[in-house]
Amino acid sequence: MMLHRLTHSPTGALATALERFGEQFYYPLGHGRRFKISHGHEYLRFFCAMGSATLFVVEENGEVLGTLARVERWLELPGQNPNRQMVHYLADLKISPRARGRGVLAKIFGAAREQILGSSSRACYAIVMDGTDVLPIAYTGRLGIPVFEPLAKICILRVMTESFAPQASPSIPLTLPAPTCIVSGGDRAARSILSPQRIHGRAWLEDTRRAKRLWTEDGQEMISAHLGALYFKEPGTGIKLIEASLKEAHKVGISAMFFAVPESISPQICAGLADPVQATATIYGIGISAGLDWWVDTAEI
Repeated sequence: MMLHRLTHSPTGALATALERFGEQFYYPLGHGRRFKISHGHEYLRFFCAMGSATLFVVEENGEVLGTLARVERWLELPGQNPNRQMVHYLADLKISPRARGRGVLAKIFGAAREQILGSSSRACYAIVMDGTDVLPIAYTGRLGIPVFEPLAKICILRVMTESFAPQASPSIPLTLPAPTCIVSGGDRAARSILSPQRIHGRAWLEDTRRAKRLWTEDGQEMISAHLGALYFKEPGTGIKLIEASLKEAHKVGISAMFFAVPESISPQICAGLADPVQATATIYGIGISAGLDWWVDTAEI
């Protein structure tokens, strides 16, 4: 087995092998539906758009057996001191079913651990869709990796862009119920075919189709916009921002939009939108305070 440490997208046989490798993995998207992800030949573009990134790939005789990406990110922690924290985002952990139990996990985690220990921060996090078969608590706590604990839950929503008529006004709290953690940084233009558009000052409308495409089990592409840098203090204000974004996505011919909110406020947000598709995810990590409401971009999950 050979370990590759990639900081730029590979070419040739390895690029083709990575594409083929990704086709065997599906992820849940609510109500028994699943999707798969394709990064195309520009595999590293998706991760490098977020920050300094390394993709660890274990390959044997031209076949990819496992992957793990490590990306340096910054967390904004409003109201806390210090109010910024450098962390490592661990993503794209995949092991071929036929390679499990052969030391692939140890090889890629060992390489990631070496990089993390050589950096200025030991804090790490990962985002895992609920319903995923193997959770971080099953493979951390060994191989020299500390146990990743659950830190927060988020709700990922997909709404049809023609459904922006307001629903009956829900009863909503005036403020968010917990301190906030915002994942910041990233180059939206590097991953989006749609020219990123500002929405109400802070938020951005984009897509990921230059770096990541989603496909349903029957082979249909899920073409969607993503509402990024989303953060608001009052759910009522958030619903108005989301509706404005749905209208903008509809204007450019995109039929659906993804976004994520902390699970704690998802009932109030869902009550103000028309028939959103919902899926939840758990954020696991080490060296990061628990009990925060996380705001993350669905374009980066």
